[in-house]
Amino acid sequence: MSNNLFIPNWESSIDNTLVDSIINHLESEKSVALKDFNFLEYTKGITFENEQCENGMYIFRFSDGKYYVGKASSCTLLERISKHIDGRRWGGFNAVLKELGYNDKSLDYHIENQLAFLNAKVVLLPISWKSLSQSNVDPKIDKPLHKLESDLILLFKKRFSETQVFNKTNPKELSGMFELSLIKINQ
Repeated sequence: MSNNLFIPNWESSIDNTLVDSIINHLESEKSVALKDFNFLEYTKGITFENEQCENGMYIFRFSDGKYYVGKASSCTLLERISKHIDGRRWGGFNAVLKELGYNDKSLDYHIENQLAFLNAKVVLLPISWKSLSQSNVDPKIDKPLHKLESDLILLFKKRFSETQVFNKTNPKELSGMFELSLIKINQ
């Protein structure tokens, strides 16, 4: 059985092939909307060789064709995604929610934005810290998730336009960290 929250057989090769796989996955009928997020699929998808790979990347595709690339490094993927849905006006991690287009200050526009957000498609790329520690990458020094996020944002912005990619990070070049197969997640 396929787990449609994840890109299967992802290896840490950051290139247009991975971006194509992500886009094709998010545009397919098999992709999962946030409102249909399944905890059992999530739990199965983050398990790799007896390791829970709960950090990693997530990519949203909104109904207007815009994308958001984000990372979950200091919390789990599940925690990070839930922070995006936080409807409090003073919420610090809900910048995407605040920018979804419904901004009438006289209304509680966060409700409309939450509904739009829940219709977004999502795909996850979990990272194996155990695999990273067995490679030449030191996660504490090299900050691979930060570099992975920047690399994916750059490739998405090159593929689309600046306005079609929600993330405000604006990398200028690829990190070069992910040219070798350092990480392997199998679904």
